[in-house]
Amino acid sequence: MAALFPPSDPPEAYRRSRSRGLLPSALGSAAQRREFAKALRDRSVFSARTANAVYLNGIREAAERELKGGYESDRGALRIFLKGLLTRLLYDPETGFAGDEALGIPPAEPGSLQDLSSDKRLNLILDTQVG
Repeated sequence: MAALFPPSDPPEAYRRSRSRGLLPSALGSAAQRREFAKALRDRSVFSARTANAVYLNGIREAAERELKGGYESDRGALRIFLKGLLTRLLYDPETGFAGDEALGIPPAEPGSLQDLSSDKRLNLILDTQVG
């Protein structure tokens, strides 16, 4: 079967379709797919502009420490813990983590909400995860 467009210039929708991964599913309705998406969000740790799995695991650990309570579970101690992890992972707001640029993650203005190491961002992340 001949293509309807030259291979050098496929439409954007075709390019996006070709770049998608597969997610086999036995779900039968849109409602079931919505419930699956909600369950996935409820069971996962996400943070915008964050693709570093080690750091995401640190966020999960910090949220668990806050929920558990006890020694070093206050916000100040948790921010210090996460900032230390970011330092060990060589995070810099203006360059991100190694490989972030290739993923299209833009630089952040130091101290802004996009800066993973700012107190504003760390408080937002913990509020979201604990909530």
